[in-house]
Amino acid sequence: MSISKCSEPTSDQKVFSYLKKAAESASKSCPVQVDSILRLENVTAFVPATLRYNYSLLFDTTLYDLNDFKEKLRKNTLNTVKTSPGAKTFHSLLTTFEYNYSDTTGNFLFRFIISPEEYWESINSEK
Repeated sequence: MSISKCSEPTSDQKVFSYLKKAAESASKSCPVQVDSILRLENVTAFVPATLRYNYSLLFDTTLYDLNDFKEKLRKNTLNTVKTSPGAKTFHSLLTTFEYNYSDTTGNFLFRFIISPEEYWESINSEK
């Protein structure tokens, strides 16, 4: 008969557990109207260290150039990720941020990802 030891959670497991709790906490207040054209539907966490934000665009997306909108939104989001005081803990955990956007009927429109390398490079280049 063998006795197995309980193993301590790995670093990745601890990071994921933290992110999962953060995502669940954020999702409790969803949906949240961010502004006149954007609603946060929910936040989810994925192994090893990804937070996914699912948004709805609240306008007729057929009337606009979504590529241009996506690029401007990505630029603004990167700035927020690198400068928000609340994001510092996520930086230290090397969190990948994923942003999915759908229209009001749930049809997927686009996604962009901001990696730790990207926001750290951006943060370090400003020093």
